[in-house]
Amino acid sequence: MNILVLGIGNILLEDEGIGVHVVERLQARYDLPENVVALDGGTSGMTLLDDLAACEHLLVVDCGRLDLPPGSVREFVGDAVPAFFQQRISPHQIGLSDLLAAAALIDVLPAGLSLIAIEPESIELG
Repeated sequence: MNILVLGIGNILLEDEGIGVHVVERLQARYDLPENVVALDGGTSGMTLLDDLAACEHLLVVDCGRLDLPPGSVREFVGDAVPAFFQQRISPHQIGLSDLLAAAALIDVLPAGLSLIAIEPESIELG
């Protein structure tokens, strides 16, 4: 696999599950090229290390506090991706931050690293 589109988030917390929902829609509506895999990472964390090691480019989709109106989208690239997850607005982001650090430590961090962050309206239970 060359490209991994990884949707993360907790679907029990309103907009916090946006990454998972994006991946579900990609899988349902599009015939992705053979070199692209869309994966529901949910709140998995370190269990995704093998998936990261198998890809050259990682595109993460997640919600994040951007100080923008709800639904706003911002892209982060390269070193800005691990830095984004240091803000940890959700418990799963601790797992993803650790996952990226572990991948870098064992030299399997994908060469291409991007994040699509979407400003949530609410991350309350619901």
